[in-house]
Amino acid sequence: MVHPAANGGNKATLKQRFEVGGTQTAAEIDGSEEREVTVPTRGDAMKMTGQAYLTGFVLPNLFFHVSIAYALLRHNGVEIGKRDYLGTP
Repeated sequence: MVHPAANGGNKATLKQRFEVGGTQTAAEIDGSEEREVTVPTRGDAMKMTGQAYLTGFVLPNLFFHVSIAYALLRHNGVEIGKRDYLGTP
């Protein structure tokens, strides 16, 4: 079971991350798909374009962590389903 205080901390962290992400202007993002991105690793750093970074690294990691969080919540008795994941119109 997740400690109640940890849940509040997680919500605050997510809120902060979304606020930081929303501060970029269109000019800062334009052309970022072609910029070189360097991801530090234990060995050699991985270098790729912004688009390759998004589609080959960020999105797979995001979906992995979302699915693991979903599985952990379900395992611990939280009644959530597909609608909670997809949202409601």
